[in-house]
Order: sequence, then structure tokens, then C-alpha cells
Amino acid sequence: MTIIVYYAGLVLMVLVDVLVAAWCIAASRREAETPFVCPNCGEVFYAKWYRLWWGRRLSLTMQGKAKLKCPRCGKTDLCRWMREGAE
Repeated sequence: MTIIVYYAGLVLMVLVDVLVAAWCIAASRREAETPFVCPNCGEVFYAKWYRLWWGRRLSLTMQGKAKLKCPRCGKTDLCRWMREGAE
């Protein structure tokens, strides 16, 4: 009986991990469709979805900024996310 509970918990844990990863990928892809503005040169650019993965997602959601490398000036800084309803 104990081994059945162990494997059931293991399967449940893996299932939850897969669902959370799928949700993060979908959210990152959706957020990558909105442009970012470089604070140094003012360049408006689109980030790749995989650049907005784990750590940057929280910063993007809470502050509206993500630490990204500008394709024009090449500097890495907190770029502002130009989402709807924000200036």
C-alpha cells in the first residue's frame, strides 16, 4: 500500500510540474508579442519568448520591466514593457 501511495504522489508531482511549465511557456509567448522600449536609446523591439522565461516573468508582471539586451545599442538594462493600458 505504501509503495502505491509513493508512486501516485510521484506521478501527481510530475503532472503538476508539466502543467506549470506549459503555463509559463504560454504566458511567455503571449507577453513576447508586446514590444519593449530600451531606456538607453529608446529603441522599440520585441523580445524572444524564451528570454521572458522563469526569472523575468515575475519582474515583468510586478513592475512592467524585464532585464533584456537591446538589439540596437547592445546594453543590458531594465526595458519597459509596452502593454495595453500602460504608458
